[in-house]
Amino acid sequence: MQLVIQIIDRYFCALYNSFYMDTELKQQFKKIDKNFDDVLQAVKVGFDEVYGRFDDVYDKFDGVYDRLDKVESDIKVIKGTMPTKEYIDDKLADLGAEIGRRINRAYEEQRLFAVKLVEFLKADRALKKDHVEQLEEMLA
Repeated sequence: MQLVIQIIDRYFCALYNSFYMDTELKQQFKKIDKNFDDVLQAVKVGFDEVYGRFDDVYDKFDGVYDRLDKVESDIKVIKGTMPTKEYIDDKLADLGAEIGRRINRAYEEQRLFAVKLVEFLKADRALKKDHVEQLEEMLA
């Protein structure tokens, strides 16, 4: 009988200790759970603040994207109306050739005028023979 009482006593002690430990553990877990909830709430508040800041950044980027779209469309218009380098080079070459032709034409006209003038002066005998020869040498 004594043995049965010891076994029952040990069983109830173990059961009591188990119940006490479970209650204490439950309280500790509740504290940990509450602390964890507080930490999670703080993290959520922090993320909400950061996310709110990103909303402003996203709005600004939307404005930048709109402006970039406008710049791209403006560049397309400019590219469509702007002459190419090859076109400008061809035009400059044509203008250079035209200037050269005009200079040569003016020079030829002046030379022809000078030749005719010397011929008229020679025909009218307005100049001495050696002066006419000097002018003809200059025009040759």
